[in-house]
Amino acid sequence: MGLRIDTFDNVRGGNTLYKALTHPIAAALGQQLIYRLSHYGKVAIVDPQGAAEGFAELFDLSRLDIAGI
Repeated sequence: MGLRIDTFDNVRGGNTLYKALTHPIAAALGQQLIYRLSHYGKVAIVDPQGAAEGFAELFDLSRLDIAGI
């Protein structure tokens, strides 16, 4: 099963978000972020750049109580 991540867009060009988020240091920090947020209750996600969907493909957000995006 493939990941639903935009790696290239004909209008904007390459999307390197997935490369940045899968870097070993960033991946560990992403896991820490989810762990910390899971202890605060409901979480609202503000996503002006449209990165939340790609982030959710790479990290398990099931432990978060997401109030809205």
